[in-house]
Amino acid sequence: MRPFLPTFALTLLASTVSAAEPVIVLGLPLGGRIKPSVQSCRDAAPKKKAPICWIVSNKDYEGSRFGSLYVPESATLPAWATHATFEASVDRNEVLTMFTVESHQDYEPATIIDSISSRFGAPAFSGPVGLFKAHARWQRPEIEISMLCEATRCFTHFRSGAEAAAGRRRAEEALKREAARPRTP
Repeated sequence: MRPFLPTFALTLLASTVSAAEPVIVLGLPLGGRIKPSVQSCRDAAPKKKAPICWIVSNKDYEGSRFGSLYVPESATLPAWATHATFEASVDRNEVLTMFTVESHQDYEPATIIDSISSRFGAPAFSGPVGLFKAHARWQRPEIEISMLCEATRCFTHFRSGAEAAAGRRRAEEALKREAARPRTP
Protein backbone atom coordinates (compact mmCIF):
# COMPACT_ATOMS: atom_id res chain seq x y z
CA MET A 1 0.00 0.00 0.00
CA ARG A 2 2.77 2.50 0.74
CA PRO A 3 4.09 2.77 -2.86
CA PHE A 4 0.54 3.61 -3.98
CA LEU A 5 0.32 6.80 -1.88
CA PRO A 6 3.39 8.57 -3.36
CA THR A 7 2.36 7.52 -6.87
CA PHE A 8 -1.18 8.74 -6.24
CA ALA A 9 0.10 12.04 -4.79
CA LEU A 10 2.39 12.62 -7.79
CA THR A 11 -0.43 11.80 -10.20
CA LEU A 12 -2.75 14.20 -8.36
CA LEU A 13 -0.09 16.93 -8.36
CA ALA A 14 0.64 16.44 -12.06
CA SER A 15 -3.04 16.62 -12.94
CA THR A 16 -3.46 19.76 -10.84
CA VAL A 17 -0.52 21.49 -12.54
CA SER A 18 -1.66 20.56 -16.05
CA ALA A 19 -5.27 21.51 -15.28
CA ALA A 20 -4.40 25.19 -14.80
CA GLU A 21 -6.54 27.34 -17.03
CA PRO A 22 -4.75 29.45 -19.61
CA VAL A 23 -4.84 33.22 -19.20
CA ILE A 24 -6.11 34.89 -22.36
CA VAL A 25 -3.89 37.91 -23.01
CA LEU A 26 -4.11 39.91 -26.25
CA GLY A 27 -6.16 37.05 -27.69
CA LEU A 28 -3.42 34.49 -26.95
CA PRO A 29 -3.96 31.61 -24.47
CA LEU A 30 -0.90 31.99 -22.23
CA GLY A 31 -0.38 28.63 -20.53
CA GLY A 32 -2.67 26.92 -23.06
CA ARG A 33 -2.68 25.75 -26.67
CA ILE A 34 -3.33 28.16 -29.52
CA LYS A 35 -6.20 26.76 -31.58
CA PRO A 36 -6.07 25.92 -34.36
CA SER A 37 -2.49 24.69 -34.09
CA VAL A 38 -0.01 27.33 -35.27
CA GLN A 39 1.35 26.63 -38.75
CA SER A 40 3.90 28.39 -40.92
CA CYS A 41 2.52 31.59 -42.50
CA ARG A 42 3.60 30.43 -45.95
CA ASP A 43 1.05 27.62 -45.57
CA ALA A 44 -1.68 29.99 -44.31
CA ALA A 45 -4.39 31.83 -46.22
CA PRO A 46 -3.76 35.36 -47.50
CA LYS A 47 -2.88 37.82 -44.71
CA LYS A 48 -6.33 39.38 -44.36
CA LYS A 49 -7.84 36.04 -43.37
CA ALA A 50 -4.76 34.33 -41.96
CA PRO A 51 -4.97 32.92 -38.44
CA ILE A 52 -2.08 33.28 -36.03
CA CYS A 53 0.93 31.75 -37.79
CA TRP A 54 4.73 31.47 -37.52
CA ILE A 55 6.55 34.04 -39.67
CA VAL A 56 9.77 32.27 -38.76
CA SER A 57 10.39 29.67 -36.05
CA ASN A 58 12.95 27.21 -34.77
CA LYS A 59 12.83 24.15 -32.55
CA ASP A 60 15.21 23.58 -29.68
CA TYR A 61 16.63 20.27 -28.48
CA GLU A 62 13.61 19.65 -26.21
CA GLY A 63 11.06 20.11 -29.01
CA SER A 64 9.96 23.60 -27.97
CA ARG A 65 9.35 26.10 -30.76
CA PHE A 66 10.16 29.81 -30.65
CA GLY A 67 10.09 32.61 -33.17
CA SER A 68 8.07 35.46 -34.68
CA LEU A 69 4.29 35.17 -34.79
CA TYR A 70 1.89 36.90 -37.13
CA VAL A 71 -1.08 38.03 -35.03
CA PRO A 72 -3.89 39.38 -37.21
CA GLU A 73 -5.38 42.79 -36.50
CA SER A 74 -8.33 42.60 -34.19
CA ALA A 75 -10.71 45.08 -32.63
CA THR A 76 -10.03 43.31 -29.32
CA LEU A 77 -6.33 44.31 -29.24
CA PRO A 78 -5.35 47.55 -27.52
CA ALA A 79 -3.92 50.12 -29.94
CA TRP A 80 -0.36 49.69 -28.60
CA ALA A 81 -0.40 45.98 -29.62
CA THR A 82 -2.20 46.32 -32.96
CA HIS A 83 0.81 46.84 -35.23
CA ALA A 84 3.38 45.30 -32.90
CA THR A 85 5.86 42.50 -33.48
CA PHE A 86 5.15 39.29 -31.54
CA GLU A 87 7.84 36.79 -30.50
CA ALA A 88 6.62 33.60 -28.82
CA SER A 89 7.64 30.26 -27.38
CA VAL A 90 5.58 27.07 -27.18
CA ASP A 91 6.64 23.89 -25.45
CA ARG A 92 6.76 20.45 -27.06
CA ASN A 93 3.03 20.04 -26.28
CA GLU A 94 2.29 23.29 -28.17
CA VAL A 95 1.44 25.14 -24.95
CA LEU A 96 2.19 28.87 -25.20
CA THR A 97 4.67 29.47 -22.37
CA MET A 98 5.69 33.06 -23.10
CA PHE A 99 5.49 35.84 -25.64
CA THR A 100 6.89 39.33 -26.15
CA VAL A 101 5.18 42.28 -27.80
CA GLU A 102 7.50 44.86 -29.36
CA SER A 103 5.60 48.14 -29.66
CA HIS A 104 7.06 51.10 -31.46
CA GLN A 105 7.00 54.40 -29.62
CA ASP A 106 3.81 55.72 -31.12
CA TYR A 107 2.54 55.09 -27.60
CA GLU A 108 3.99 56.35 -24.37
CA PRO A 109 5.00 53.73 -21.79
CA ALA A 110 2.27 55.11 -19.49
CA THR A 111 -0.33 54.03 -22.07
CA ILE A 112 0.92 50.44 -21.96
CA ILE A 113 1.22 50.45 -18.16
CA ASP A 114 -2.34 51.80 -17.79
CA SER A 115 -3.64 49.20 -20.26
CA ILE A 116 -2.05 46.27 -18.42
CA SER A 117 -2.88 47.71 -14.98
CA SER A 118 -6.56 47.97 -15.85
CA ARG A 119 -6.65 44.17 -15.97
CA PHE A 120 -3.82 42.98 -13.69
CA GLY A 121 -3.69 45.77 -11.12
CA ALA A 122 -0.86 48.14 -10.31
CA PRO A 123 2.64 46.93 -11.16
CA ALA A 124 4.84 45.60 -8.35
CA PHE A 125 7.55 47.90 -9.72
CA SER A 126 7.45 50.85 -12.08
CA GLY A 127 10.02 53.48 -13.02
CA PRO A 128 13.14 54.11 -15.08
CA VAL A 129 15.99 51.59 -14.81
CA GLY A 130 19.51 52.26 -16.04
CA LEU A 131 19.43 53.20 -19.71
CA PHE A 132 15.77 52.25 -20.07
CA LYS A 133 13.19 55.02 -20.31
CA ALA A 134 10.61 52.98 -18.41
CA HIS A 135 10.26 49.62 -16.69
CA ALA A 136 7.29 47.95 -15.02
CA ARG A 137 6.67 44.49 -13.62
CA TRP A 138 3.53 42.62 -12.58
CA GLN A 139 3.68 39.32 -10.71
CA ARG A 140 0.62 37.16 -10.18
CA PRO A 141 0.45 33.40 -9.59
CA GLU A 142 -0.98 32.83 -13.07
CA ILE A 143 1.15 35.34 -15.03
CA GLU A 144 4.31 37.42 -14.89
CA ILE A 145 4.58 40.55 -17.03
CA SER A 146 7.53 42.87 -17.51
CA MET A 147 7.86 45.92 -19.73
CA LEU A 148 11.08 47.68 -20.74
CA CYS A 149 11.05 50.78 -22.94
CA GLU A 150 13.96 52.21 -24.88
CA ALA A 151 13.85 55.56 -26.65
CA THR A 152 11.94 54.26 -29.68
CA ARG A 153 10.19 51.04 -28.61
CA CYS A 154 8.80 49.01 -25.71
CA PHE A 155 9.15 45.29 -25.09
CA THR A 156 6.33 43.77 -23.03
CA HIS A 157 7.10 40.21 -21.99
CA PHE A 158 4.31 37.85 -20.81
CA ARG A 159 5.18 34.53 -19.10
CA SER A 160 2.79 31.89 -17.83
CA GLY A 161 2.82 31.29 -14.10
CA ALA A 162 4.35 27.84 -14.59
CA GLU A 163 7.11 29.20 -16.85
CA ALA A 164 7.84 32.07 -14.44
CA ALA A 165 8.10 29.63 -11.50
CA ALA A 166 10.42 27.37 -13.50
CA GLY A 167 12.58 30.40 -14.38
CA ARG A 168 12.82 31.38 -10.71
CA ARG A 169 13.84 27.79 -9.80
CA ARG A 170 16.54 27.81 -12.50
CA ALA A 171 17.85 31.16 -11.22
CA GLU A 172 17.96 29.89 -7.62
CA GLU A 173 19.82 26.74 -8.73
CA ALA A 174 22.33 28.86 -10.66
CA LEU A 175 22.92 31.05 -7.58
CA LYS A 176 23.53 27.96 -5.44
CA ARG A 177 26.01 26.59 -7.98
CA GLU A 178 27.83 29.93 -8.09
CA ALA A 179 27.88 30.19 -4.29
CA ALA A 180 29.54 26.76 -4.07
CA ARG A 181 32.40 27.87 -6.32
CA PRO A 182 35.68 28.97 -4.73
CA ARG A 183 36.15 32.74 -4.50
CA THR A 184 39.85 32.66 -5.22
CA PRO A 185 41.82 30.97 -8.02
